[in-house]
Amino acid sequence: MEMEKKKKIIGIVGIFIALIVFINLAFSDGGESKSHKGEAQTPSGSSIQKGKDYKDVVKEFEDSGFKNIKTKKLDDMITGWVTGDGEVKSVSVDGDKDYSPDDWYPNDVEVVITYHMSPEEKKSDTNSNGENNTEKTNTEKTNTEKTNTEKTNTEKTNTEKINTEKTNTEKTNTEKTNTEKTDTEKPNTERSIYEKAYRVRFQDYDICYLIDEDAHTVSVFDTTEEYTYIYTSAYTGDFNNGIDFEVNGLKHHAHYKYWDVDTTLIVADESGNENKAEKRDVDTIEKQIKLRP
Repeated sequence: MEMEKKKKIIGIVGIFIALIVFINLAFSDGGESKSHKGEAQTPSGSSIQKGKDYKDVVKEFEDSGFKNIKTKKLDDMITGWVTGDGEVKSVSVDGDKDYSPDDWYPNDVEVVITYHMSPEEKKSDTNSNGENNTEKTNTEKTNTEKTNTEKTNTEKTNTEKINTEKTNTEKTNTEKTNTEKTDTEKPNTERSIYEKAYRVRFQDYDICYLIDEDAHTVSVFDTTEEYTYIYTSAYTGDFNNGIDFEVNGLKHHAHYKYWDVDTTLIVADESGNENKAEKRDVDTIEKQIKLRP
């Protein structure tokens, strides 16, 4: 009799323990599967995504489970400038550009990836009369070079003829006169309206800044072969606290890296791109304009 009672008690206790274990497992598994069902987890934050290729960012969000991904193109990039085609400017998740990484959202919330791209109309660079400025510039340049070559050849022939006919004394006097003339003209060639020059170096091109402190202007150009334009803009402010100017409609801000030390200029645009420009001789930078093909 006592044995049967013990068996019943042990059986009841066993059933009770099994029931507790089953309930715990059921709630544990169910909670785990239910908590993030229909959701997706954000990859890196918006600030980390900035500067990446937008296609790579789209793939990251797709791999994370997001289904409503949209891209927004900004035709705001200056050709030959710092920002490259397709670089991400910002990412927003459900309208929030300051979202954190590893946050859970419904997988159908809107993800908007905004990126930079060169405007098509700027790439064609066609003026209102239908003429292509680049072709026009190249044609004028070719005609000028042709004229200069013919003129040089004519002068060279005349000079050689005169030198042949003249005596050694006259030749010496002519060479002396030419030397004096060159020495007189040299200082004029070296004069410049600019007091300072800076350069940002990239792998395939440079961006140069010429500063006219008397007129308070900044002249900006790059050394790419296709575009030979120089953008000149008035600036406000001072170089310690920062100056403000525009390049082709894009606002810029620049300041000395160290107070009263003009060897390095930090230049940033309103898109968030920032570069370090090193000081160079004005003559060196101006020669980059003259020597471009």
